[in-house]
Amino acid sequence: MRKLRLILALASIECFASTSHALYQDFGDWNGLFVSKKIGPETGLMLEIQTRLHGGEPVLQNGGAVADPLSTRSNRLLIRPAFRWWIHPDLQLWAGYAWTPNFSPYRNEHRLWQQILYTHSSDHQFETQYRLRVEERDIQNSGGWSFRVRGFSRLDRWFEPSGAWGWVLWDELFWNLNTVSGGPTKGFDQNRIFLGPKYRLGERARFEFGYLNVWSALPSPSPDILAHLFATYLFIDLN
Repeated sequence: MRKLRLILALASIECFASTSHALYQDFGDWNGLFVSKKIGPETGLMLEIQTRLHGGEPVLQNGGAVADPLSTRSNRLLIRPAFRWWIHPDLQLWAGYAWTPNFSPYRNEHRLWQQILYTHSSDHQFETQYRLRVEERDIQNSGGWSFRVRGFSRLDRWFEPSGAWGWVLWDELFWNLNTVSGGPTKGFDQNRIFLGPKYRLGERARFEFGYLNVWSALPSPSPDILAHLFATYLFIDLN
């Protein structure tokens, strides 16, 4: 329960820290496929494909008026392959690439990224994950490379050890390390929090779906964006 309270507290702090800005609300759905395979006793590969679709004109709150606030954060494709290395049964190092073009309007982006991932299962059937990721982003029509850090915490549990259903809660905080002309601004970037069930499709696959809340901070005078999303994620292990 302490870990659960910490996740919720961090999400609340980051979300409500930006309430002095005007706020747009948006609706949409995010969908992801994650395929992994071991290629050696301590190494593996992963491929992630996501589509992120938003529902059009958002609803303005807290006053203010800015044209097209979703012009840089709307419909997007994400293709992200990676290499994994287990330095301990619970600890992994990852390195990868991502192509993440935005389509409305079109704006291309390439990323290099590295992360460390720690996974732990408790005696009470809870599984926790903690992840720290660093990204180097090459965004079209920006003034240079943008650097970002992402901190991720996840808590999940099957209702029965060998049962088909369980639940998932996770939170991820994004922080820009520098300011780039025509691109991201240094400081808090966004926070994502997800809650929903998971379903075991077999020994090597599971499906997760639920509510995803994404708070995105934009430079003043643009409004912050609060997105309410239906998210679906399919995980397949080819080992």
